[in-house]
Amino acid sequence: MKFWYKGREVEFQGCVSQTLQVVGPKECDKLLRGAKGPYMASVWLLEAQLVLKTEGEMLRKEIDALLNEFKQVFDEPVGLPPERGHDHRIELKDEKAVVKVKPYRHSAHQKDEIEKLVGEMLQSGIIRDSNSAFSSPIVMVKKKDGNWRMCVDYRKLNQLTIKDSFPMPVIEELLDELGAAKVFSKLDLRSRYHQIRMRESDIQKTAFRTHEGHYEFLVMPFGLTNAPATFQGLMNKLFKQYLRKFVLVFFDDILIYSVDGATHLKHLRTVLETLKGHQLYAKRSKCCFGSKEVDYLGYVIAGGCISMNESKVKSISTSPVPSTVKELRSFLGLSGYYRRFVKGYGCLARPLTDLLKKRAWKWGLQEEEAFRRLKEAACSAPVLALPDFNAEFIVEADASDVGVGAVLVQKGRPLAFFSKGLGIRHKGLSVYEKEMLAVLMSVKRWSAYLVGRHFIIKTDHHSLKFLAENQAFTPFQQKWVVKMMGFNYEIQYMKGIHNTVADVLSRRPEEGSCCTMGVSHVDSQLLGKIRETWQVDDKLKGIIKAKEEDADKHPKYQWDGRILKRKGKLVVGNDSELKRKLLEFFHNSTVEGHSGATATNQRISMVLYWKGLKKDVKN
Repeated sequence: MKFWYKGREVEFQGCVSQTLQVVGPKECDKLLRGAKGPYMASVWLLEAQLVLKTEGEMLRKEIDALLNEFKQVFDEPVGLPPERGHDHRIELKDEKAVVKVKPYRHSAHQKDEIEKLVGEMLQSGIIRDSNSAFSSPIVMVKKKDGNWRMCVDYRKLNQLTIKDSFPMPVIEELLDELGAAKVFSKLDLRSRYHQIRMRESDIQKTAFRTHEGHYEFLVMPFGLTNAPATFQGLMNKLFKQYLRKFVLVFFDDILIYSVDGATHLKHLRTVLETLKGHQLYAKRSKCCFGSKEVDYLGYVIAGGCISMNESKVKSISTSPVPSTVKELRSFLGLSGYYRRFVKGYGCLARPLTDLLKKRAWKWGLQEEEAFRRLKEAACSAPVLALPDFNAEFIVEADASDVGVGAVLVQKGRPLAFFSKGLGIRHKGLSVYEKEMLAVLMSVKRWSAYLVGRHFIIKTDHHSLKFLAENQAFTPFQQKWVVKMMGFNYEIQYMKGIHNTVADVLSRRPEEGSCCTMGVSHVDSQLLGKIRETWQVDDKLKGIIKAKEEDADKHPKYQWDGRILKRKGKLVVGNDSELKRKLLEFFHNSTVEGHSGATATNQRISMVLYWKGLKKDVKN
């Protein structure tokens, strides 16, 4: 056992006939004076001066030693990269064609920056003087830190280039590999594309002009249409035997993942040896090592869970109301990146996506409300679990008049959400066919998880339970049979009262009934107040603490680190004023239409829970 005391590291090992106890600083001093031979001590920590050296600190020390051993991997590259048999090529549709674009004008200040940047690149040897017939202009882009970046405008050259068909990695598929990982390291390669050479015969095609000269790249420049494919191809080639085992590569971001610290050290050493052997360099300041939580590709990954990056959430929450189609497309692109976290994203965003149609821009109250609700849903998105491919998957699907929705579940925790608004053709289907469509679309969406294994489909439409056994008479049923033929599934009936998540996903926010309150579209202020009740309610506070220590305690409750539920329903603590506001919301809103006690109680109890709810509704 190792521990720290007053800046000293103390280690006991071996066996003794008695157990030593340390209960204070005096006893510890006495123990230190007597620790001359090998001992094993059972240490009781009752004083702050005695701190056990944690496993994480020991791992950090060993990682630091490993990084010092491979410190050349983090040095600044000098000269041209080595020839790796993977040089970048620029193959044109017509090799006789020449691209020659007039250079852009720049201000005096920008010209000073251009001269400085060109001088640095000449000194490092990545460019040289050129007399090529090709010529592309340059543009100056200001970086966040106030400095300038020089970019070559290769758009004209890219139009004439034959596009590479190398498959780019799918981020969602990459993240699926991290289910059992507990320890992570992330490497960010330095200068990315500049670590790959240009093929000698294609160097002339990279030529660019400035106000002072004509130059060409000896390494792969940024801005070429096939540059990402070339870079990803090199990474896949170098790490081929380690991919999906303990390495993920997305361009210049390398993620090493392991189930424990000892294994992680071996994996990290293997990756560093590979980088060193092929003279690839990483930027130490942008790397992290031996972490239990890592920010990777806009997601935060930790212990089998995945959540949204806080900075991205902030960007969504602070997005101004779009005034043009371009601004709206930008917002939908950012929020859509995280649609797997947002329950009912397709239905929520439908009024906004309709504006993207040609000559359809008309921002009104409906679009304003959809924009607000989408921001709120994104900012209150839950923490999702990562898939375990040794466990059974469950698909919970549902349909409404306006859309279909589903949630992929495993071990009682959601992995991903899916929703889609129905078009005019599908809105005319019967309820039976819409429910069938919800199952078809959700199974197709998650086929990568479900094919080749047994899984369960849960639906609140009782007739679908017997669909796999009955004969297919209608064209729609026959289509179902064909599409589901390759899957090994079991259909289970689930009462609608237990299917609130998928039910909400299938509805627009204005038609989602009270279920909207209970999942992701809850008013941000009310949700915040509900969370506050957990901290002042001693019983709920104890339940949360117990669940954090042991997830198997209080089996009726679920705690994912952010939301406390009881049998799938959001728990409300002992706050009479908040309960009154919730009752008013459910009863007085235009959606609920001042329903009676029975209907109101049914709506609320579908998504909320507190002791005495039925009595409060009746009163």
